[in-house]
Amino acid sequence: MSRNTIKELVQLENELLAQISSQDDNTLVLTADFFDETGELTAKGYNSLKEQARFIDFVRNVKITVPKNCTNFFHKKLSLFVAKDLVTIRKEEKRIKHLSLLLMGLGVFTLLFCYLFSIFTILYEVLLVASWVFLWAAFEKFFFEYSGLKRQRVHLLHLVNSTKTQSCYNNDDGV
Repeated sequence: MSRNTIKELVQLENELLAQISSQDDNTLVLTADFFDETGELTAKGYNSLKEQARFIDFVRNVKITVPKNCTNFFHKKLSLFVAKDLVTIRKEEKRIKHLSLLLMGLGVFTLLFCYLFSIFTILYEVLLVASWVFLWAAFEKFFFEYSGLKRQRVHLLHLVNSTKTQSCYNNDDGV
């Protein structure tokens, strides 16, 4: 890349950042495309809302801007979508807990079993490596995957709890 191209890209980035910094960073905008003809939030709209919400600060209140004719059932439909996601997350958390405990048990059992066969050096080494693999998999599941799901669950609860809906524009003009 030439030096001029890099300067142009940096200038473009600065212009884009200036546009964003003038807006409130805790406002999520849903256009009329994310609602059906009756004004209810669609799955596409919910997914867009979740994606936008990944980068906001939940310490401050979140404002969601929707078309004027779509505010009636917005919170009810949002709560329904979040409830479905929470059920799925809870099931996955439970599965990860059980799998972690199973892998931990296998690791400890294999570790104890390998000390019984410490006379056979090759079998001892294989069982020792296998036990550490099981233990590592258990810790990985619990500390990485489970904590990610817990963070996602808390994030969804914050989204439902701290939303204040604004109906700032009409469905027709989108402004």
